[in-house]
Amino acid sequence: MNTFLMINILNKFKIHYTTWLFILLALIAGYVKYVLIILIIVIGHEMGHVLAFKLFKLDIIKVIIYPFGGITYV
Repeated sequence: MNTFLMINILNKFKIHYTTWLFILLALIAGYVKYVLIILIIVIGHEMGHVLAFKLFKLDIIKVIIYPFGGITYV
């Protein structure tokens, strides 16, 4: 996978404003470690979808990350 393709894919990732709010509330409450774990799992899961779509040569429109999940648009 070349660098341009990876940058192109990462440019399609968007983080929803509710996710930023969730991160802010977690910082205030002291649950930063748990939020980071959840976000890593969600982003990794969505990257799996992106990889599957790329294997089938489908174009990805965008990927939106929400606090407890994500959506990959094809």
